[in-house]
Order: sequence, then structure tokens, then C-alpha cells
Amino acid sequence: MKKVLKKISVFFTGLIIALIILEICLRIIGYIHIKNASSDLHKQNKSDFTILTIGDSFTEGVGATKGKDYPTQLQQLLNSKTNKTFKVVNGGQSGQNTAQVLNKLQSQINIAKPNLIILLAGQANRWNLWGYNNYTNNLLYRIRVYKFIKLLYLNIKDKKMYNNEFSSENEKAIKQFKNDIKTNPENGKNYYNIGGYYLYIKKDYHQAIKWFEKGIKTDCKEPANYKGLYYAYNCLDEKELSVKWVKQKIEEDPSNINLWNLLTKKNIQQYQSNWIIKEINVLKQNIKTNPDIFDNYIAANTAYNLINKNKESIIWAKHELEKNPDNFILYYGIGNIYKTSGDSANAHKWFLKTINVFEKSIKTNQKNYNNYTNIIYTKLISHDDEFINWFKQKNINKKQNIIDNEDKINKINTQNGPLVISWVTSDIKKVIKICQTQKIKLIIQNYPMRYGYNDAISENQTLENIAQKYSIPFVDNNQTFYQLGETQDKFFQPKNQGTHCNANGYNLMAQNIYNKIIKENIFNIKN
Repeated sequence: MKKVLKKISVFFTGLIIALIILEICLRIIGYIHIKNASSDLHKQNKSDFTILTIGDSFTEGVGATKGKDYPTQLQQLLNSKTNKTFKVVNGGQSGQNTAQVLNKLQSQINIAKPNLIILLAGQANRWNLWGYNNYTNNLLYRIRVYKFIKLLYLNIKDKKMYNNEFSSENEKAIKQFKNDIKTNPENGKNYYNIGGYYLYIKKDYHQAIKWFEKGIKTDCKEPANYKGLYYAYNCLDEKELSVKWVKQKIEEDPSNINLWNLLTKKNIQQYQSNWIIKEINVLKQNIKTNPDIFDNYIAANTAYNLINKNKESIIWAKHELEKNPDNFILYYGIGNIYKTSGDSANAHKWFLKTINVFEKSIKTNQKNYNNYTNIIYTKLISHDDEFINWFKQKNINKKQNIIDNEDKINKINTQNGPLVISWVTSDIKKVIKICQTQKIKLIIQNYPMRYGYNDAISENQTLENIAQKYSIPFVDNNQTFYQLGETQDKFFQPKNQGTHCNANGYNLMAQNIYNKIIKENIFNIKN
């Protein structure tokens, strides 16, 4: 027995020593890496303009050889194609989340003195929780070994997901997807898997459309099939047809939020707004008939926003409140309209009212509990830090299946839940404020994604929404890479190495940013 205990003791002692050595090595490597990555900030070459690029590994240039990151290639483009001289500073660091980007920003500005900042960040927030509320003081996230192991785990998990979904190297995938439908014919995601296989791998867009339509017919609440169908139409160069399809489906089911979310002010410009007004009237009638259906209110708000009639939407919602003062969905709707229009003070006021009415309603109407939790999970929680804290601290009703402990909340955080997106949004808004206060121009871009990888969908949508809301020039890398089709692999690392760009991909990113700089005439330069 003593020999066994001795062996166990020796094993754990060795393990602890090994982990300590690994921690020291990781800290030394990190120190050297940070020192090398930040050295570019201190180069004081004379130039007409300075650009500071901030973000994570996509800014640093992981996946390409030294000098082939997008900031370096952007500098070469600007200096070779314009009549001015530019210095582009690479302030990116692999693994940085938005809190770390924000934390270092002012010191980087003081050193580089940029005329323009280019931002790409948010993807690391899913696994690097440094700076998030209670996590700031969480010792685990100060231990390099823990972060290293967690990152390895997430990379393995992502690769496993990719091998299971849309795998171009395994023809058995399509058979498996069809077997999934036989096993569970009511699951709309199974139809999306097949449609996605034809869309992303086979490039058979007509077959993709067929399967997405089946998915929508089977499960109208699954948003993936709507997006897949819309993109499939676009791949056929039938963008107008895709909007017509959305319009037709909205006329059939005006409360379907998934359909309204496919529309933007830009893609409905060629259509008169009369049909939207008509659908708003249908939604209002639906609300009169059944005032407890959440989707009708959100669809009406979205429709009003598309035709720039937010004031009318607020007047209508307040009028409805006079008839039904306990309807917390209306309070939320008004707050959301103010938020969309940039009036954060009024938005905050109405969201507070929403919370108060919500807590009152939950005590008196347990029957519609699912509607209430839907708002908590997907809507209210996404607005600002106060609501995040309220969500974490408030036990609404312990008898119900509400998230009421830190472990469950943390699980949502690491799965791209609304809390992470809210955190990313909050940090980027602070970056925007710093730039505005110091009169530094800003460009926001999104992540290029390889077909079949969904690891940055939420972040990309968030970055685009923020840019649109604050009228920040936006570079849509994802769309550019999406249009590469079968040639896309030439712009990324080998699949067994990761999801970053290679030198060609970073060159394409640099070209996208260069085009945006010229189009927006940011520096009043001639090319």
C-alpha cells in the first residue's frame, strides 16, 4: 500500500513540476511574442499618415509568413498606389479579446498617434474571458496553462464539428444527413445540413434551394434554412429573386421574424414601401386578436424600422400600452426602437420598465412562461451591462428552469450566447467613443470564414450591426471570401492547421480595406 501511495505521490509531484515548467515556458514565450509584436509601434519612420490596426490573430497574421500579414500588405498597397506615404502599425496580438484590445488601445494611440484605426476583434471572447465581469479576478484566466489547454480543446472541438458537417472529404456525409432526417424528420436543422452540403461543397444551388425549402416547410422556426435559401439565390446571381421570395413568404406569414431578418434597407430599395405598410396592418390585426404573441410585435418593429418610421412605431406601441399597460412586450418594443435609432437614454429607461413589468407578469401569468424566458434569453440580455448583471443575480422563480447559477451562465458565455455578444458590443462601443473623442477615424471589418465553419457568425453579424448603427465604414471580408467559391482554399491555411488566412487571404483583406479607404475618401488621396 505504501509503495502505491509513494508512486501516486511521485506521479502528482512530477505532474505539478511539469505544469509549473510549462507555465514558466508559456510566460517566457508570451513575453517574447508580445515584445516582438509591439516593436512595430515604436518605429518612427516619417510618413504622411499612420494607420493603427488592432485585434487578434487575424490582425497579427497567424497563418502567413512574417511580412505577409494584412497590415504590412495594406501599407505596401497604399504606398504603391497613392501619392502619399503611409505607415501601417500592426497592433494585433493572437488570442486577444475585445477587453484586452480596449485595455491597450490608449497606450497604442499615444505611441503610434494614428490618423485611422482598423478594428477586427471579438472571436477570442468565446474562450478568453479576461476582463468579463467577475472573470477579471478569476485566477484560472491568469494561468497560461489553463488558457492553452482550453484553446486546444476548442480547436479540436471545431475541427470535429467541421468533419461532421459539410465535409468535402467524406462522401458518406450526405448519406448520414439523410439518415438523420429518417430518424428525426421534424428537425429543420437536418434539412439545412443537406442543403448546406449542396450549397458549400457541391455548388449545386438548385438542389440546395430544394432542401432548404423542405426544411422551412418542416420547421418554420429554424432560421438556418432561411439564410441558406437566401444565400443560394444570391449564388445564382438572382439577388432580386431572393428578395421577391422573402416578400412573398412574408405576405403568407407576416409574423415570421426569420423572414424579416433577411431584409435590409439596402436590399428593398427597389421596392415601394406600400407592401410593408400593408403587412404592418396585418400584424396589428394579429395583435388585436392575440396580444400575447411576441413575434408579431418584433416583426412590426422591424418592419417600421425598414421604412424609417420609428416614430410611428413608438406612437402605435404607446397607444397599445394605454389599452394593455401590463404587456411587457410593448415596453420592450419601444426600448428596442429607441436603441435602434441611437437614443440610448430612452432605450435604457424603457428597458428598465420592461424588467419591472416582466417581474410583475411572471407572478400572475405562469401559463405564458415560455414567452417570458424567450425574451430573457434572446432579447433583454443583449442590451447593456446592467441587464447582464440583473440576469446573473436575479432568481426570478427558483421553481422554474431559469438560469440561476454561475455555471450555467458561464456555459452560455462560451457557446456564443447573448452575454458574450453583449460584452463584445459594449467594448467596441467604448473603442468608438475613444476614437470619436480623439477625432481618430475608424474602420470596422469582419472575419473571413471558410465554407462549413460557423465559428464567427455571431461576431460578424455583431460587427456589421455596430458599424451600421454608428455609421462606421465597414469592410465585409466574409462576403468577399464567400464569393470565392471553389477557389477559397487558396486563401486559407491547410484545413488540418487551422482557420486563419494565408498570405493570399491577408492580401485580399488588405485589398478590401484599401478599396474602402479610397471609396470613403478617408485621407483625400489620389490613386
